Amino acid sequence: MKRKIVTYKEETISEELRNKYIEFLKSNEQTVYWDYNDQLSLEQIKKAMNDPEGWINLENDIWENNIDYICTLEYELIKKLKEEFSELQDFDNSELREEFLDYLSVDLNIKNLIRNTNDVRIRVVLHSNMEGIGWTDREGDISFKKNEYVKQIRKLLKGKYEEKSFQQELDNICSSVNQFIFYFKAPIESLMNIKDNWKSITIPKEAWAGFYDSWNGSGSVLEIKLTDDITIKRQYGKTEYDKVSIVLDQASKYSVEETYGLCGVPSINIITK
Repeated sequence: MKRKIVTYKEETISEELRNKYIEFLKSNEQTVYWDYNDQLSLEQIKKAMNDPEGWINLENDIWENNIDYICTLEYELIKKLKEEFSELQDFDNSELREEFLDYLSVDLNIKNLIRNTNDVRIRVVLHSNMEGIGWTDREGDISFKKNEYVKQIRKLLKGKYEEKSFQQELDNICSSVNQFIFYFKAPIESLMNIKDNWKSITIPKEAWAGFYDSWNGSGSVLEIKLTDDITIKRQYGKTEYDKVSIVLDQASKYSVEETYGLCGVPSINIITK
């Protein structure tokens, strides 16, 4: 049995009227308004990317962080209810909110908040069972012909790059433990489309590519010119370490952005399957 509201005047709401009010509330959803300056934070985006249910939990976080605003919208809806039904004028707003809380629908308007959020910088990192590549691997051979990680990267790129730019990248390595990365900006919508169990990733040829050392904040020039889109399996090698990861650049170790301060980074969509 549903409980009834009882005010100081001992007035009650009948079940018939209650259903009518509920119908009104359900058909008059309130919408959160996001100012054009409102954006998701890097921490929120990183958390969502690293959690299997991250985007769902992100919505819960947004709700909690804006609870005062949402309560205001709920009271606005109660006010509309009272304006629509004159017999409710003598009821207290708080009482009505408590009674009909389950029907005070508020749209968080997540899509608009995401549209407000600038594209974020992404590193797609090719991890390996090898340690990577550093300037000490040269051993007098500037081309790194003996380095197993370089051989592995060349194989994964399938010849879809300009050799001159690849050699220039190797010649400019000046730190240790460099890993091969693709670098670009991506809209939040494309990050939301990444499935937890994705099997492969396609990198458009417009992406920047090169060797980067995120542990020391150094690397090469990131100017390898790709000649075609490149698709790589998420688990591309024989060991558990031979895999691809998608990293939010500004929130992971030393970022490319803070190390180089690069401008003109291409904005492209991440494509995974």
